[in-house]
Amino acid sequence: MDPITLIGIVVAFVIVMVVLTLEGGSAASILLIPPMLLVFGGTLFIGAAGMSFGLLIASIKAAGKALVTGPPKYNNLMETLVDCANIARRDGLLSLEATVNDLENPLLRRGLELAIDGTDPQDLSRILDAELHSETVYGNRHAKFFTDMGGYAPTIGIIGTILGLVTVLGNLGNPDELGGLIAAAFVAAMWGVLSANVFWLPLANKIKLLNELHTTQGEVIIEGILAIQAGANPRMVERRLRALLPTDVMRDIEKAAEAMARRRIEEEPENHERWLISYADMVTLLFALFVLLFAISQVNQKKFDEVSKSLAVAFGQVVNLSDGNMSVLPAAGDNATLNQTPPRDAPSVVVPNIMPKLSAVSYTHLRAHET
Repeated sequence: MDPITLIGIVVAFVIVMVVLTLEGGSAASILLIPPMLLVFGGTLFIGAAGMSFGLLIASIKAAGKALVTGPPKYNNLMETLVDCANIARRDGLLSLEATVNDLENPLLRRGLELAIDGTDPQDLSRILDAELHSETVYGNRHAKFFTDMGGYAPTIGIIGTILGLVTVLGNLGNPDELGGLIAAAFVAAMWGVLSANVFWLPLANKIKLLNELHTTQGEVIIEGILAIQAGANPRMVERRLRALLPTDVMRDIEKAAEAMARRRIEEEPENHERWLISYADMVTLLFALFVLLFAISQVNQKKFDEVSKSLAVAFGQVVNLSDGNMSVLPAAGDNATLNQTPPRDAPSVVVPNIMPKLSAVSYTHLRAHET
């Protein structure tokens, strides 16, 4: 059992919640049922739409296994193969019939049965290679299923953000509610990115890793069965098999892959970040729009009146405060006219015109002043 994947996912979610709390937020602000249902449910069923029902169930089982299962035990496998080599060298291949039924590994059991039946070594190698190839391809489909969902989730989050935008535009008449609606709209985008990078993609990588280790284990089994069928010395069998593996498989999995490169199935790399450019553009535009909507919805009337009054004073105007509403009147001595005459009992503030009075000056006068 190796629960490091499950622990890593849980701890990552906990860290996100802790950071949100430290920033002054609340976990309840992002634990919203509609965006979570849209992102997780929509992603799962969209991914399932491209698979068969049987493969979907097998992928879910593979995911559950990957959360708690560790790498195969190579030491136990080596001991089993060396013991079989000792028995076959001492008593012959037929003596392995009693041992075959007790083996847990299906590939090892079927390979020894074929060797006991006298199958040609080349045919035996082709049969086991084909079976291992089929299992590897099947395992890669499980990993691809969750990798695809890691690409779907952010896109589903964008859809949720657009739905939130529709709600925001429908409530422009309620400025007090815009802040909460804008925040809720971004929650779907957050869950899309978070689920992809904290859950779906790590799970896909774990399934892929276990599949690679299973393939490496199968290669070791095939080489061991061929050596046992050839009647090789058990010590030579052990050395031959250990040469196929690194000293520490989990620490240096790349070395094991290089040792099995002649039978490794090469896959074309896929671009799982195709959504990133459109996603970044969409989020940037939506953020700018939401900030603009929030800005125009919040008007501080007191500050607005103060700014208007200061502008009126700066331009030498009279500020009328009779009815609590501010209006601008011409200053005393000004030639400007008004369409309305303020009430006689209206208090007013007269601000003198501090601008100097200018008069025309001739060009000759200016030249004489310079000299």
